[in-house]
Amino acid sequence: MGAFPDDIFTEQEDVDPDTLANLGPLRRLAGIWEGRKGADVAPKSEGPERRQFFERIEMCPIDPQANGPQLFYGLRYHIHINTPEEAITFHDQVGYWLYEKQTGLILQTLTIPRGQVAIASGHATPGDHRLLVKATRGETEYGICSTAFLEHAFRTDSYQLEVIFNLDGSWSYVSDTTLTVHGQDKPFLHRDRNTLTKVAEPTPNPLALLAARGKVWDSVRSADSYFGAMTSLQAMGAAPISARPTHRTTGNRRWPEQWASNRIGRRGRCASPWVIRLTPAPGSLVGTIPDGRQPDLRKAGNGVCGVHNVALLGALEI
Repeated sequence: MGAFPDDIFTEQEDVDPDTLANLGPLRRLAGIWEGRKGADVAPKSEGPERRQFFERIEMCPIDPQANGPQLFYGLRYHIHINTPEEAITFHDQVGYWLYEKQTGLILQTLTIPRGQVAIASGHATPGDHRLLVKATRGETEYGICSTAFLEHAFRTDSYQLEVIFNLDGSWSYVSDTTLTVHGQDKPFLHRDRNTLTKVAEPTPNPLALLAARGKVWDSVRSADSYFGAMTSLQAMGAAPISARPTHRTTGNRRWPEQWASNRIGRRGRCASPWVIRLTPAPGSLVGTIPDGRQPDLRKAGNGVCGVHNVALLGALEI
């Protein structure tokens, strides 16, 4: 067991909310991956069975996690594997990859729906081209826990996973599990391997999205014109579909841009608060930004006159 501080309760301050920027050696795992040339060697009564499989892995950033002073950045993952000859699930696995920046500790937790869990550990630094984590049965820190039947019939004595980051952006792994199979004299090495190619980029963690949206609100609130508001939104990655007054006042038949330029700088109530429709995305926000006030995220409505009164309908695509 390593040396730990006497103060086990106080958490770190000024924690960066952006998990993707703090994943260190795990950063290249973030995203959605697929591989169609997997190979599996598993024990059977008549001898080793070799099968091919295709695999999909989703690696999603999570918010920073604290154990008192210990801070983890990580990825929540889901592995789903099928074989060409069967439509049913061949293997399913969920867990977390975690990275402690202060010590270089990396962890892989894994759970499979046949009654087995494990925590595998290793160490790595940003820029490493290889990750290696291990777990051993009987260890209380980084160990393996199985059901009574698995302990009797297919006891897992050790687990090791090696990940290699390839120059083309893909990554490969070799998973070695040492089994003691009931009725067999020698341990069996259960090996899986595959190469994964990215098919989609990761979505930032929820806290990072909230922080980024806060920057968008501040930028729009400080804009002094319709065009300034649009520039701020586009600079932050928000893609407006359309902009129009919610309704027109008598005699006002101009386009929204002309309406905005005519109304800027005037005081009083706005009969036509601006509505900016943004490209839909997960985590939509609806709110108004009156002059000098915090945005109301519950509903859109009238506010103090000016382009600062902006209702965001839909989501900020950040």
